[in-house]
Amino acid sequence: MIEKKFKLSGLGNSEKRSYFIIEKSTSIRGFLAYFLLKCGFIHNDYLLDDQSNAKIKDITKISDIQKNFKNDVFDIDIVYGYKNVILLIRYDEDNKKEFITKLVLEYCEMK
Repeated sequence: MIEKKFKLSGLGNSEKRSYFIIEKSTSIRGFLAYFLLKCGFIHNDYLLDDQSNAKIKDITKISDIQKNFKNDVFDIDIVYGYKNVILLIRYDEDNKKEFITKLVLEYCEMK
């Protein structure tokens, strides 16, 4: 269960794309796992280092890393920046914009 609301510093969407800029914190790991699961991704290698394949322990200590997840419905990029995590979600179905926005805003609030 996710107990914390995360700080959202930016968001936007177009016809078939949404993005969310979330303040990076150590506890965001649970939210990212839940988000990916709700979008249909069972494997959660979002925290694996591409070079060593070891689990990244502290999200706040990584930056300039991008992970991509793609299935039949979503194409998601998670970008770990210096202070933020950026979720970029692309979808083909118009009704997915509402689904994604509701899912993210359930656990995030504007700064």
